[in-house]
Amino acid sequence: MYRRLLPLAGFHVVTGGCASYSGSFDHYLGLLAGALGRLDVATGHFNDAITMHQRIGATAWTELTRRHLAQIREAGAGPDRPPVLRHLGDTWEVSYAGRHTHLPDLKGLRDLATLIANPGHPVHAVQLLTGAEPAPTASGDPVLDEAAKAAFRRRLGQLDEDIDWSTERGDSDRAELARAERDALLHELKAAAGLHGRDRRLGDDTERARKTVSSRIRDTIGRIRRHQPELADHLQATVSTGIWCCYQPAPRLPDKP
Repeated sequence: MYRRLLPLAGFHVVTGGCASYSGSFDHYLGLLAGALGRLDVATGHFNDAITMHQRIGATAWTELTRRHLAQIREAGAGPDRPPVLRHLGDTWEVSYAGRHTHLPDLKGLRDLATLIANPGHPVHAVQLLTGAEPAPTASGDPVLDEAAKAAFRRRLGQLDEDIDWSTERGDSDRAELARAERDALLHELKAAAGLHGRDRRLGDDTERARKTVSSRIRDTIGRIRRHQPELADHLQATVSTGIWCCYQPAPRLPDKP
């Protein structure tokens, strides 16, 4: 519904020759964005709606929108907001849902800060570990055996079907989530393939980085859980680790025109 109404941002809702007035479309877009957890987007719509209502002298609508805007601002520190990790020298300040915790300078916090700063964009484990792009090698056993590759292919086929099914029924959020998982799997397969499609090997830097980074992110989330269980649950649900690591929060809404 948000996407369907978005092209009408900046317009008012009227019946007939303005026989009745039902506010601005931005007021309703603000309500929908707020329901989807995009408080920053909702705030922008409500501010635009207030300006529009004031311009035509719709004082009752102005006050109604202001009340909704106040509610959004009160919820601004809610769990729908992404966590904030601030590096303070020897410590980190971790903030989420109005709670603040100070933790020592853990390497896993550095990894999480990088992922949270790039939502939806996979980061290679070697880059998290060393700060440099991965260099392919060819020693040891394959990272993915034939059974694992077959499982990847089956899951990719299921996701393709889910994307088509969701798109046909207009469920864009579900389709977007399926595409995100599909992209992550394709990144995994690409990372497991070496030069000219040859398999990467378990003994190379990529596999060592995968194990190290996955372990320290997992351990750091465990440390966070002792102080902020809600944040730990959020990270558990939104951070994926492996050869490619990613912070994938709820799908973003399209930008306002």
